[in-house]
Amino acid sequence: MNKWRSAKSAFIKRILACTLALGLCIGGGFLSPLFTDAADKLDLDHACSLKTIATSSTDKEFLADVAKADVVVDIYKIADAEKKTGYDYYTFKVADAYKDKVKIPDTTDSKVWSDIAQVAAGIVKDSQNTATPITPDATEKAGKEIPGLKGGLYLVLTRGSQVTDYFDETESTVTDANGNTTTKKDIVTVAYGDANVYKFVPEVVALPTKAPDPVTGEINTAANTDWIYSATISLKPSWEPRYGKLKIIKDLLTYEKSEDTYFIFSVDAKKKVGDEIKTVFSNVYTLRFSKTGKEELIIDKLPAGCDVTVTEVYSGCNYKLVSDQTKQVVILADDLVEVTFVNDYEHRDKHCGAITNHFDPVLDANGNVVLDENGLPKYTWSKYTDSREETN
Repeated sequence: MNKWRSAKSAFIKRILACTLALGLCIGGGFLSPLFTDAADKLDLDHACSLKTIATSSTDKEFLADVAKADVVVDIYKIADAEKKTGYDYYTFKVADAYKDKVKIPDTTDSKVWSDIAQVAAGIVKDSQNTATPITPDATEKAGKEIPGLKGGLYLVLTRGSQVTDYFDETESTVTDANGNTTTKKDIVTVAYGDANVYKFVPEVVALPTKAPDPVTGEINTAANTDWIYSATISLKPSWEPRYGKLKIIKDLLTYEKSEDTYFIFSVDAKKKVGDEIKTVFSNVYTLRFSKTGKEELIIDKLPAGCDVTVTEVYSGCNYKLVSDQTKQVVILADDLVEVTFVNDYEHRDKHCGAITNHFDPVLDANGNVVLDENGLPKYTWSKYTDSREETN
């Protein structure tokens, strides 16, 4: 996937893009009121903590798959918090590993801080291939609190615990004020569930933060509200389905040589979507034999986690099944599962033919798969019998 929503894929799902955790508190450069009795005064000796939640979704199936992704959070301290003498606020001193590229702005513009997160993530990413990679200040499972942090600006990178090459990129189109478009690449980090791949945008968060302004509801270091030393942020990854492959193997033990013979298989895949079991794939396939032995076919891009039923619906009029007629398998992400059907000659002399129902996905003018009202692909149907074809 090169974009949050690829133009070539109709199956990509997306939760809302991340709201920067930066909004918790950015102390750079904004003069706050002199110390007053109305709010707790800043204490940078007070230990801070950060808790991250992998997703705010309440869908049970989605949450179960996120849990299987075993999401962990690495935090890197980009800058130390330094108290401004005589004022109830702090500024930042950028750490050596970032100081040549990370500039702390006097703004609360989320776009600016998003760019800072990208720059910092790029520095960490590039360091992984050096003799002195930057290591996180702390790592913890999503949903658990990271205690004992000192005040400062932190980079938050989220990944699957067992994923070693967890950096990836997405592409987006940016249009300027003059209508010119350019392609922008952003760093993301990944985690893999059984059914989906999750992509997280790097975030920055400042600790400590402040309570929202009682009038505006905004979080601002200039507000005369209490300092908060424990913060929680909810991560909102984009996601898309993972896929696997199915191989159907036909083993013909004995071949009657007078004419070719055909074997036809129906393939139906079902998956739980919410509280319903839905069909996510249905098609039929034919294998042709002109000799004894094995033939096979591979069906690509079946949704990971779906239950597939393969049935040999036609065995050739002179052949019989000597294995089960129906096989059931579960599709595994990035893997190939196999089913095998065995047939033998039945020692009959009957002229045979074959009919194949063939389905192709309906594509729009841009080559995208057209979906029905249930979000499933639409197909055209063709029936082949001898050399004649009719379509619906």
